[in-house]
Amino acid sequence: MSRTPISPKDQAPNRLREAPFYGGTLGSQMSAAQRVSAARGPTALTRLMGAYIIVAVGRIGDFLPWLQQIPLAKIVVVLAIIVAIRRRKDHVFSTWKSIRPARLTVFLMALVAVSILFSVLRSASFGVITGTAMAVVITLILTIMASRDWASVKTLLYSAVLSSIILVLTVFGSSIAGRAGYSSSYDPNDFAFVLVGLLPVVITFAIISRGARRLLYVGIACVMIVATLLTESRGGLLGLAFVIVAMTFILPVAWRGRLQFRTSTSKVFARVAILALIGIIGWRSLPESARVRLDTVTELGSDYNATVMEGPQSGRLAIWNRNLPLALDRPWGWGAGAFGTVDGRFAGGRYRAPHNTFLQALIELGIAGFVLFIAIIVSSLRYLRIPADQGEENQTGPTAEARAFARALGIGLLGLCVSGFFLSELYANVFWTFVTLICAVGFVRRMPPDATAA
Repeated sequence: MSRTPISPKDQAPNRLREAPFYGGTLGSQMSAAQRVSAARGPTALTRLMGAYIIVAVGRIGDFLPWLQQIPLAKIVVVLAIIVAIRRRKDHVFSTWKSIRPARLTVFLMALVAVSILFSVLRSASFGVITGTAMAVVITLILTIMASRDWASVKTLLYSAVLSSIILVLTVFGSSIAGRAGYSSSYDPNDFAFVLVGLLPVVITFAIISRGARRLLYVGIACVMIVATLLTESRGGLLGLAFVIVAMTFILPVAWRGRLQFRTSTSKVFARVAILALIGIIGWRSLPESARVRLDTVTELGSDYNATVMEGPQSGRLAIWNRNLPLALDRPWGWGAGAFGTVDGRFAGGRYRAPHNTFLQALIELGIAGFVLFIAIIVSSLRYLRIPADQGEENQTGPTAEARAFARALGIGLLGLCVSGFFLSELYANVFWTFVTLICAVGFVRRMPPDATAA
């Protein structure tokens, strides 16, 4: 009996179901425990991890001063661990081992822990280990466990939007030295860094929404852009410019209830025109002091940051120039959190911060740590893509939404890298939260189609 040939279009769902999953096919990696619960949607663990994003990234404790004395992040994590243990049959603990960005992240945090053995400032290294390293590993595993379907992951992304709202309110309600945005956790540069990364997520919610909800998300995004500019962070401005350009060409367009991932040239030009108009209006609305400071981005040659001269006002290039050679003196690194000490005691500087996330990784964690850090970024971007992305360009439903947010997270991660080139953000919560969300979105996109339905 002859068989009817199957077209490539009909094979796409099967390719997705059999997509390689770092050690085997997805079907073999997903155990019965992953599908044991007939009911789908956000679980208690999902909501707790969403609350953690609001606490750790949105810093709601800074916005509401009466919460500052309460260790919210620790409480949420402890509750999440208890829920994960009690409902362990609903989740798969070993899943993270099959996700390459997750594995590399755990390896990097293990290197952070080991660095205390050769650190030149062990107290700082101990603080990073007990703070960032432990939190990243635990929340990474818990978040992946909580990602049972697209509805669960979407709940986590909603938490990112709520974090954006809290951050914007904090920026408008605080300032330091004439720059908007200051709290016990974030300075103006930090606020700009976080908002740049979160902006594509908010814009994507606007794209997949309709009516009043779409207008609400667009309004939030516009306010985020203004808040970023008011921080007067030049690194944030460069990251913002990159993110806006990337969103213009990469994010899908909503048309008649479907998402178009391959947009026409005319629609791209329409986006560019709208964004240019918004940009002009936003720039004209800024205070003169903000425009003067941000305008120096085009005059780097006369800016103190662009000089290698030493002195009280030595800028970024001076810091980079005197510390970079130290990577060869100790290729295994100087210890997590020890950059300021290295700058002051061994580079002849003034105990300055690195003002460059990549240099921070190289000096503190050595060549191995730097390579791991780059590998995490690259593998995260690769993990967002699946073979089914080569299929139909006009889609609808959870599969299309997941694909759209995969692009948004990729843009956000690269935006963080651009801004992070001028800031010291190696241990920033938002960066590692993005890696975690990328793992969650990529994992759900590799599930069989019937398991990803919202």
